[in-house]
Amino acid sequence: MIRTFLFDRGRDARISVIRETNRRLSESAGAENDLVSTVCGTLCAPGGYIHARVIEKRGSGAVRLAGSAGKSPGIADESISGLGIHPGGTSPVPVMIPLRSALAAAFPVPAGDDASMSLLVVAGSKRAYDPAETGDLAALAARLGGAIANLRLAARLDSLKTAYDAQSAALEDEREHSRRLLDLAPLPILQFGPEGEIRIFNRRCETLTGYRAAEALNRRMPDLLIPEALRSDFRRLLVELFIGRRSGSFPFPLQVRSGESIPVFWKTVPIRDESNGKICAILACGETTNASVSP
Repeated sequence: MIRTFLFDRGRDARISVIRETNRRLSESAGAENDLVSTVCGTLCAPGGYIHARVIEKRGSGAVRLAGSAGKSPGIADESISGLGIHPGGTSPVPVMIPLRSALAAAFPVPAGDDASMSLLVVAGSKRAYDPAETGDLAALAARLGGAIANLRLAARLDSLKTAYDAQSAALEDEREHSRRLLDLAPLPILQFGPEGEIRIFNRRCETLTGYRAAEALNRRMPDLLIPEALRSDFRRLLVELFIGRRSGSFPFPLQVRSGESIPVFWKTVPIRDESNGKICAILACGETTNASVSP
């Protein structure tokens, strides 16, 4: 009777510790190491487990101690990693490890498909781990795995964002450098997309047409800069340029803000998408001329 009473009291205390660990896990928002330390430390609170440990077996086979608390029972991390605890928490039941005067149990910690983690807890009673206690520990280990997976995903996303921001900044610096170089050119230089949308409009274009770059960018060149009578011809030329049927040089006038048409002889260079080789833009350099305005 006394033995049963003591057993029940120890079980209830451990379940209370598990519940407290769940509560603290819900409130934790720090790094992965802090999260694991919180779980292990709370499980080893007075009346709880005498030892708690989280280990990870990496793809290379190396075993990493993620965190621990309490007095170690002398179980090697490598031996725990070989107990059949698989990535994703596929082990259906915990693995029990009898000790001299205690009982250890290893639970899967599903922290993602690329992680193989285990939570080891050691109870000071060989009668520990009835179905209720085991179920609570398994649920805690699953919640811990989910929290770790979310932290790692957030870290990867943050790393990708940092890399993207750095590349974007470098690309913007490069674009700004290119824009300044183009502004130094004494000839009108512009770039347009498949629909004739203007993507580059250098300072000489501004001087020649009377439009500022801010007014021209993203506008369709036929609608803004080509005389109305020649817009159909220019759109047909666009199609031929982007399918690669026509390239090189040709005369085509610019209609400036005042409405006047200025004859310009254009030299064009196709810009191809590196991923598929298709023409994605046309870079054009113009020179005013007395040549015919017909394309």
